[in-house]
Parts: sequence; structure tokens; C-alpha cells
Amino acid sequence: MDGVTEGRVVHYVLDRGPNRGAHRAAVIVRAWGDAVTPPPGTVNLRVFLDGCNDTGEPWGTDGPILWVTSAHFDPSGTQERTWHWIERA
Repeated sequence: MDGVTEGRVVHYVLDRGPNRGAHRAAVIVRAWGDAVTPPPGTVNLRVFLDGCNDTGEPWGTDGPILWVTSAHFDPSGTQERTWHWIERA
């Protein structure tokens, strides 16, 4: 996938907590470039949470930053536990 490189900021779709399905900013920390396994566009992310608003607890168990491995690309931005490029306003 073109443009998927470490350091890029993307949106991640939350898959848990009170704001499940909401988009949060994330930084790509590893882009898996192998076209066979895993699928193109698979990345590891550090997701910036909105503290207890996203976890339901003070900082939750993961702290204010969530570690997500092997997240897949979803251009629609609707599937939980996926990432997509940031929408333009």
C-alpha cells in the first residue's frame, strides 16, 4: 500500500470502552510490507486515547496510549479495530 510508513498519523476505530466505534488519532509504529502475510496495509499502532472518556476508568488498564498490533486497513472507517486515513473536513 502506498504511503503506509512508520510515523504516519492515521485514525483507529475503537473496539472497546464507552466510545466503541469512535475514531482516535494513532501513529503507525510498524508497517508490514509483505504482500502475502499479513495482508498489505497491516500495521502496528500507538493509539491516543481520550483518557477515562474512552476507557470508563481512570486511565484504564492500558494508560492513555493503547498498543494495537496487526490492525488492518478499512477505507470505510466503520469496522472496529481497523485503521484508515484521516478524513478531510
